Amino acid sequence: MTSGAPTPKKLANVKDDIRSLVSQDTLAAEVSIALDGLFEITSYRRFKAYNGSYVGMYAKPTKTIRGSLVVEREVFVLIANYSALHARTITVCQDAIHAEQPRLQPALTIIVHADPEGDANLRSWGREAGLTVLPIYRPGAGAMPPAAVVRQRLARELFATDSFQVTGPVSDDSDFFGRREQANELLRQLQAGRIAALLACARSARPRCLIG
Repeated sequence: MTSGAPTPKKLANVKDDIRSLVSQDTLAAEVSIALDGLFEITSYRRFKAYNGSYVGMYAKPTKTIRGSLVVEREVFVLIANYSALHARTITVCQDAIHAEQPRLQPALTIIVHADPEGDANLRSWGREAGLTVLPIYRPGAGAMPPAAVVRQRLARELFATDSFQVTGPVSDDSDFFGRREQANELLRQLQAGRIAALLACARSARPRCLIG
C-alpha cells in the first residue's frame, strides 16, 4: 500500500469484496472518498485500451443522488491519470459502458484526469459523441476535492447539460427521464379520448401539458 493511502476502514462506501484492492490504489481511494455520500463503489478494475492504462469503477448512486440528479443506474467512473488527454478517452468510456448494458447509465460518465485543459475538452468531445461527461480535475501533484465540492460540481455539470446538443433526433428510451408519471398520465388521458397539447420553448426540458 502506498504510504499515506487511505485505510480500508475509511472506504465505507466501497463494497467489501473490492475494498482491499481500492485501498491499494491511492488515486482510486481518493476518488472513492470524494464520492462518499454520493455513490457506492461497486466495481474496480485496471485495464488497458488504445495503448493507454486506466482504472474503471462503477458508482451506484445513493437515493438522494437518484432523486436530485435523476440518475437511476450505476455510473461508469474512468480514472485517466494523464496530463494530456485525447479524444479517444471518450471512446474508452463508450466501449466500457456499452459492454455493461443495461447495468450502467448509458449516456453519462465521470472522468478523473490530470489535464489542465481536460475539463473543456472532455465536455466538447462528449457532446460530439452524445455522452454527458462530468470531469473532475485532479492535478498530478495535488489532491481530490472534498465530497461537498464534488457534489456541487456534479450537480452543476449535469443540470447545465443541454440534452438536445446531440447529433440527430433523440429517440432512445434511456434519453427520456424524470417525467415518467407525467407521461403515463398523458397516455391515460389520450386513451380516454381527451385532447392534449404539449407546449414548450425551443430546447426546453420542462414542457407544459394542456388537456382539454
